[in-house]
Amino acid sequence: EGDVAQPDTLKVSVTGKVKVLPVTANVIIIGDDVWAAVSPREDKYTKIEPDRVEKLQLDTALDPTTVLLETIGYIDTPVITGTEDLNGVPTTVVEGTVDLDKATTGTPTAGLGQQPVQVKIWVDSANLVQRLQTIGPLIEGQPEGIVHQLDLSKFNEPVHIVAPS
Repeated sequence: EGDVAQPDTLKVSVTGKVKVLPVTANVIIIGDDVWAAVSPREDKYTKIEPDRVEKLQLDTALDPTTVLLETIGYIDTPVITGTEDLNGVPTTVVEGTVDLDKATTGTPTAGLGQQPVQVKIWVDSANLVQRLQTIGPLIEGQPEGIVHQLDLSKFNEPVHIVAPS
């Protein structure tokens, strides 16, 4: 969950599990500056100094306009599979598969999953992507059935992201 202000500002909260322990990581990126806070102290940010490659990987992993949304143009044999309301918004559901090697041209691919992944996209009547799901490992070592889901909202609303104190 988070906010993005193009071209280089974002605030994101990622929740998951390490083994059986729930973990939350909060990251703020403003230009070249990066701050992170990891549970259980997810409100205590520390400025980190990633090198250029690590910064690019963070930008790519956390900014929905990079790898995930770019995959839309690389869906093999897309099929409309139905309609569904998401938060009161009627959408059309499109499904297909994406070969990550094709979708990441020009982006560093070290560590990306090597198999095509299933993709489901929920598109509204204005052709805005409301939800994007990938089923399968995006990164080497992830389990086969892993689901990455990106919900998008508040299109074109102002975003105010400030550096932590």
